[in-house]
Amino acid sequence: MLAYGSAEMIAAAWLHDTIEDTDTTKEELQCHFGKCVSDMVAELTNPSKQYPELRRVQRKQMDREHLEGVSDEAKTIKLADRIDNLRDFGIDPLVPQDFRKLYLEESRQLLGVLYGACPVLHATLRDMITRQTKAAT
Repeated sequence: MLAYGSAEMIAAAWLHDTIEDTDTTKEELQCHFGKCVSDMVAELTNPSKQYPELRRVQRKQMDREHLEGVSDEAKTIKLADRIDNLRDFGIDPLVPQDFRKLYLEESRQLLGVLYGACPVLHATLRDMITRQTKAAT
C-alpha cells in the first residue's frame, strides 16, 4: 500500500540523487538507511547516467522506460522532484528559454509513465506543465 509521507519515502526523497551523483553505493545506503530507502533511491537512479555518450533524447527515453516499472512510492517522489524543479525554473531568470521548453516537454512525457503515484501530485505537475508551457509561448 502506498504510504504518502512515510519516513522511508521522506528519507529516499532527500537521498534520491545520491547514487547517480556521488560514489555512494546502494549497499552503503542500505547499511545506513535500510533496505526500503536504498531500494527507492535505486529506483530513482537514472540508468542513463551510465551512458553519457547517448543523445539526450535517448537517455530520457531510457529513464522513462525505467520509471514506468518502479514502485508507486518512487513515482510519487519523482513527481515531487519534478514539481520542485519546475518551480525553480519558473523563478530563475537565468534558465534559457530553449532549455525551459525542452524540460517542459520532457516533463509532459514523464507524466505519462508516472501513473499509480499520488494523484494530487500528478495533477499538480500536469497543471504546472500546462501553465508554464502557455507562459513560454
